[in-house]
Amino acid sequence: MTTYDWFVGSASKRMTPQGWVHAIGFRSERALLALVAADVDDVALIDLTAITAHLTLHPIETVEVILVASGNQSALAYATLTPAAQHQVIHAIVDAIIDALTFGCPATMRVTPHALQWRKFDEQPIATLTMHPHQQIIDTALHQQLTQDCGDPVLMVRHAWNDTTLDSTTIATQLTTSNATPVTSVDWHHRADCWLLTINHTNLGIIPGTLATAPQASHHLIATRPHVTLTADQTAATFVFLHEANHDVNHD
Repeated sequence: MTTYDWFVGSASKRMTPQGWVHAIGFRSERALLALVAADVDDVALIDLTAITAHLTLHPIETVEVILVASGNQSALAYATLTPAAQHQVIHAIVDAIIDALTFGCPATMRVTPHALQWRKFDEQPIATLTMHPHQQIIDTALHQQLTQDCGDPVLMVRHAWNDTTLDSTTIATQLTTSNATPVTSVDWHHRADCWLLTINHTNLGIIPGTLATAPQASHHLIATRPHVTLTADQTAATFVFLHEANHDVNHD
């Protein structure tokens, strides 16, 4: 492969008539990673062994998965679903992971204080990860607006900082004006109660914590290799933090 030896892909799958799952896949000759956001408000209840079993049916290398709740106001209550509907959710998650890893390509990345975006070299968007203050209601209307502004898919998560300066309508403009850098390095590891993703010089952390103000829908974290699971206390709530070495986007 060329020096741009990391491929980035994305996929969206409908879980049920109400909910969606969105995935970003990172693939190289050495490793596979999928970052997945699902419209499920209690992802800690999802059977990881079932996800693992379905993944092993596909002719791919071992994939590591980080699965978070989207925090969407209309998220499904997983515990209330029928076994058939729960199985449908698992299938949607697995299909999104496989497609995101299968159809990746060399990519560039843009970084702002509230979003990361990956694009093909022809500037077509691959995926966007947006981070929102936890007092903001994440609903279908906001997701549709960001999808129209930034391209599909958009993974929406809650930011570690309760930043009242965020204006969701400016995210697309900020991404357009930020510098594009080829994705040449992706690394991740589980450190204490935190998953830390390093993409080029950008650190993206996914950490459990306690929200000062409860979000509209609880935001859980499952971190899996895919056989390691955090405890119930660790999955009570999650934040996302961002630190970029070459841009003033950290809150340190």
